[in-house]
Amino acid sequence: MRGHWPICRSGSALRLLEGPQPLQDAMASWAEEVQTYQHERRVKLHPDLFKGPTVGYVRGETSKRERSFNPLLGRFLDPQREQEQQSFEDETKRGFLNLARDVQLRREAPFDLVTHERKFQALVPQHQDPGFEKEPKRPFPGTAADYNIISNVSFDQHHWAHPDERPVPKDRVPKKRLIPAMLHKDFNILTNRYREHHEAKIARDQELNLLEAADKLRKTKPFDPVQQKFCDEDMENRMRACQDALTTEIKLRGEEVLREPSSVGCL
Repeated sequence: MRGHWPICRSGSALRLLEGPQPLQDAMASWAEEVQTYQHERRVKLHPDLFKGPTVGYVRGETSKRERSFNPLLGRFLDPQREQEQQSFEDETKRGFLNLARDVQLRREAPFDLVTHERKFQALVPQHQDPGFEKEPKRPFPGTAADYNIISNVSFDQHHWAHPDERPVPKDRVPKKRLIPAMLHKDFNILTNRYREHHEAKIARDQELNLLEAADKLRKTKPFDPVQQKFCDEDMENRMRACQDALTTEIKLRGEEVLREPSSVGCL
């Protein structure tokens, strides 16, 4: 005990008395606490001591409960017990799903991010929905584009707000686009047709393709091994003239040799 702050001891606990108190009051309170402690430890009995014996561990009951459930199929062997368990699981699952859906509807946006349809339209109209808050007017625009960047449709047609409250797009008159004449294509690659005079141009292309193919054939394969003649008529005529000239020359040389006298006979 130090000064005016006496310390009371109750069992093994020490308690600091708040404020200065007389020494007699401190001793009286300490005596009462000791008597109360002795009464609780020696006289007073716990109510659980008057209860009957509890059910202990019974191996047979535990084994019976284990055999009533099939761990492979995940089902109870008793059909009625299985039906009750399934009903309980369905009700519990439905309750949690409904709770999760309610929380989702309250925490997320009041409209669908893809279709921009209001989630509570079937329950209450937009103008009667107390939880609906109009988009506040901002000092600066929320986006630099006046159309939906996903669908490329203007806000007056594709927007999450009510049609009467959607932003009105500005009318823009585009400038004329000038392109070089060399970049203008007269053939449509999607329809595979010419934009103008398709039939005449197709006939022209076919004729040009035949001429080009013939020119390539003359350069790569000038001689036809099946017909044994050149593909080009002019070349074939020149080759026949050369062969005729060669045949004539051989014939004339042979006749000249026959007309000359033999050197052996002259001797």
